Amino acid sequence: MSYEIDLKPTFLNQLTALPQREVAHVMDKVRMLQESPAPDAKSKKRLVGYKGAVYRIRSGDYRILYSFDQAKGWVVLLGVDNRKDVYEGEQLVAEEPGYDVAT
Repeated sequence: MSYEIDLKPTFLNQLTALPQREVAHVMDKVRMLQESPAPDAKSKKRLVGYKGAVYRIRSGDYRILYSFDQAKGWVVLLGVDNRKDVYEGEQLVAEEPGYDVAT
């Protein structure tokens, strides 16, 4: 099953600020999430302390934060940043895409 990907503005802004060679690695991980976003306890893990179900996947020194709904078939990319900075600042909220993925 292939999941619909929704990119939040924060994710896009952070992605464009990454070094060019890291963008390719991040996009490889996004393709992995599109195929299987469920946590595997290795590179994909659920985070505690967030509203809703927020997960992270490792991409070298960077972390991609996301949420997903297996039944509805979507993945929302919330942010991407260096592992030392990604958890600081505002608490992210897991949310559904702003559109109906069934259409």
